[in-house]
Formats: sequence, structure tokens, C-alpha cells
Amino acid sequence: MLPSTTSVSPAQLVPAASLDWRQRAAQFWDGRPRLSGDWLRKVWPVIGLALLGTAVVVLLLWRDQSSYKPLYGEHEQISPAEVLAVLDAEHVPYHLHPDSGQVLVPEAQLGRARMLLATKGVVAKLPAGLELLDHNDPLGVSQFVQDVRFRRGLEGELTQSMMALDAVAGARVHLALAKSSAFVINAGDKSSASVVLTLKPGRQLSNEQIAAAIQLVAGSVAGLEPQRVSLVDQQGHLLSARVDLTEGFDGVGAGNEAQRRIEDEVRGNVRELLAPVLGEQNYRLSVTAEINNDRVQETREQYGDAPKVTSEAMRDEQDRQQLALGVPGSLSNRPVNAPSFASAASGAASGAMPDDGATARKNASTRQYAYDRSITQVKRARGRLERLNVAVLLNDGAAPAGAPKW
Repeated sequence: MLPSTTSVSPAQLVPAASLDWRQRAAQFWDGRPRLSGDWLRKVWPVIGLALLGTAVVVLLLWRDQSSYKPLYGEHEQISPAEVLAVLDAEHVPYHLHPDSGQVLVPEAQLGRARMLLATKGVVAKLPAGLELLDHNDPLGVSQFVQDVRFRRGLEGELTQSMMALDAVAGARVHLALAKSSAFVINAGDKSSASVVLTLKPGRQLSNEQIAAAIQLVAGSVAGLEPQRVSLVDQQGHLLSARVDLTEGFDGVGAGNEAQRRIEDEVRGNVRELLAPVLGEQNYRLSVTAEINNDRVQETREQYGDAPKVTSEAMRDEQDRQQLALGVPGSLSNRPVNAPSFASAASGAASGAMPDDGATARKNASTRQYAYDRSITQVKRARGRLERLNVAVLLNDGAAPAGAPKW
């Protein structure tokens, strides 16, 4: 009986350490156990059912989570302990949001849960307003306590007013009121205010709304200037920097808004002119407007050509003095005897007036002249158009047959 011999290929004589990963993977794949077709046909239905069951469970869990809605807003000041106590007492299912901590209830029971909370008196707590001053203070309360209570009440009233805006979900107001005294005048201390607004998701405040909010705060505090009101959103953006608080609350971005408006109007007019003739795809349009955002205040003073009399004063003086008569001496210093009334009347009747002496007469006239003057004040607002550039690129192939090239 001859001994059995086994043939060995040259590749099998190579040491395993010298084989790279490709050769090892090829040897593993060649040495894997072969699966028969009958076994695969038995296993595939089980695998398919397992995958289908997993998908159904995931879908149910997702639908169960998506059907839960927040019971109250994220920024509403409601005690979660009181809410959970009411829901547990009424056997209402709920979940807690892992990030915000909000209480989530099924959408079908959302209305009922809110009615239960309102019935039990569990509602969002708004900041207290001036009703803080309604407390009966004991005798001897200091002025400092009353001032602090008044400031907190005023902050609460302003917070409620801010939350009345459609785009605002929550607000906080901080007031720094200047101290006033009837005996000491202090012009150094001025009141200031800081407002933090929490906007609703996807909502923004326009420049007009920002100016209105600042004016609301400034008008509610005596002696508070609008320039000393700071308005900040929940992202830390200084909203009050977008408006010019010095003159008329004109927005800083008014020039950009005017530029967009002018460009849109010109672009629409050109499109209405070219689109019916050429088609939308046969031209390209570029419109650029240069806007002057400088505020200019100009005062003009004009004078007329010829002066006119504004006032005139005339004065007429007449002085009659009697001359010295006689020989110098004692007799000449005596007063001359005045004529009697009868002799004066007879002389007047005969027409002869006595010559009393020399008469001095002086006339004076004073006139004041002035030119016609007109003063004109012109204020030019921001957003004035300085230059408008319009460029149109036409498709040469869209020209009608026989027409000259564009």
C-alpha cells in the first residue's frame, strides 16, 4: 500500500506573516462556509419580519412623541410642581421635554388640561404692576421702601405693555430712576432704562416697532430721554442701535430700505416693458441705486433789492424869546409891566400884534430803513436718490428675422 501524498501549492508555502491584508481577506472568503439555498429561503422571512416589527415600533414611538404638545409656553412663568400635581390628580398623561423641561400632554387632551389648570388657578404669572402700591403699609415705612415698590410696579407695568406686542413672547424691564429733590438741583443724574425682549421664533421687530417700544418706555418715565433707553433681544443684539434716537426716530437702515424699494420698482418697470416683447429668458437686468443717507439742514436768508421805511418820527420846535430893552442898569433889570387884558384885546381887535422879540423854530425828522428779509429752513431726510444705474443685456438670438442686430 503506497503512502498518500498531498500536493501543496507554492502560495501555501509562504509564511502567514508575509501575506498582506488582501491575500488574507481572499483566503478568509474562500474558506467561509457555504450556505445552501434552502437555508436562505428559511431565514429571509424571519429577518424580514424582524425588520418590519422594528420599523412599526419606531413609527409608533415617533407618533406617540409627536402627538404630545407643550402645555404652556417656554418663557411663561408657571410652577412645574403645581402643573404636575394637577395632572396627576386628574390622571392626565404627560411627558417632560428633555431640553426645555416643558410639560407635554397628548394633543387630544391639550384643551382639557389647560382648562383644568385654569380651574385650579395654575396660570402664568405676569410681573406685578402698580398694584404693589395697594398694600396697607404699617406706620413708619421709610421713603426708600416706597420708592423701590414704585419702581418695581412701574417695571411690571412696562413689562406687561411690552408683552402685548405681537412679536414679543416675554420681556424684562430695568429702570434706573434719578433721585429728585425739591431743595437740591442736580443736573448730573439722569434716568435710564434697559429692556430685554424675548421674541417669538421666526419673528423680528422692524425699525418702526423698535422706535415705538423705545418711545413707550421713555414716555412712561418722567425725565427719561429716548437716547438713554437700551433695547436688547434674547440673542444679545442691541436693537436700539438700529434707529436714530436723536431726531425723529428715523431708522439707520432707512437708506437701505429706500435703495431696495427704488431698485425693485425700477426692475419691475423694466421687466414689464421687456418681458412681453423678448421673453423672460432673453434679457438680463441689473439695477443699482446710490442713496445719500446724510441728514442735511439748511437755512437760507434773502434780502430785497430796495430798502423800505419801517418807522418815521418828526419833531417841530418853536421858541420865542424876549429881547433885553433899555439902558443897562437897575431899571433895565426890572420886569417890564405886562399889558393889561383890555389893551391886549384892543390890540388884537385892531390886528396889530406886539413884537415880543425874536422867534426860533426847529424841525427834526427821523426815518428808519430796512431791507425785506426772508428766512427759509430746509431739512432733507435720509434716503435721497443720488444716482441710478440700469444695465440691460439682450439675447442676440431672440431678435426677429430681418431686424438689425442688437
